[in-house]
Amino acid sequence: MAHQDSKEKPECERDAKNLYHKLVKLEYAVLTVVWEEVMKCFDKTSKKLQTPGFYVFEICLLLASLLSFAKELRENSADRNAHYESVAKGSCEYITSNYSDVSKCIIIKKFVDGISDRASLKGAEKYRIKVLNQVNDCLIIQFSKMMDPYKQIAKRFKFLSASMDNSEFDENSIKLIISHYKDDIDHKLINECYFNEYLHLRKSWNTEENTPSKMQCTEVLQLIYEQQLIDVSPNITTTHKLYLTMTITGCEAERSSLKGFLCKE
Repeated sequence: MAHQDSKEKPECERDAKNLYHKLVKLEYAVLTVVWEEVMKCFDKTSKKLQTPGFYVFEICLLLASLLSFAKELRENSADRNAHYESVAKGSCEYITSNYSDVSKCIIIKKFVDGISDRASLKGAEKYRIKVLNQVNDCLIIQFSKMMDPYKQIAKRFKFLSASMDNSEFDENSIKLIISHYKDDIDHKLINECYFNEYLHLRKSWNTEENTPSKMQCTEVLQLIYEQQLIDVSPNITTTHKLYLTMTITGCEAERSSLKGFLCKE
């Protein structure tokens, strides 16, 4: 190790020694284990977002799972902290067996009847409340921020989900998308939405079952082009193009964004 190497410069040896003493502390080891788990989850999500054919509706579900993951860490922080401690201690023989800061943190509880009570925190409990819970709270806030832009986009394109399974259209969603893309889509979109019934019937003729099956946006757009129906449903065509070309930002790009968790439209 550098802090035990006599050939190293004194300042390098001193810095290495200070770093070593920090890294072998239990609290640093626990935080490393926690962050490794979070980053693994981020990495899986980021790879999933790069999958071809992954669109806005799917990303909302995926980010919701990230948010649930963070909330689960927060709600079960006591049990999770015990698990993290076990993993941290088993990762290296030099990790300290206890938290270095065992000084008491006095919390004064004041009740409505004027009686005060004191509760002391130390060791694992203090670390869980003052460090891990704050980390989890920060994750919950940031994951929520990541979701917000995509949730707004999903609201505008919500009627497309009805288009895919041939259910009733969400007129509020249609009004939102018309107002947002007023230079590309006009009020005739409402009438064109009912034209989608033809697309579902057209597909059902090509299936063994004589019932309209759920269609993906790519299939709807493909049918429009195959049947040369662009002039009949120009707004539907434009809407599907907008949805299918919507930019989805991966977790790594989200993390590196200077303004933080913005969705480009």
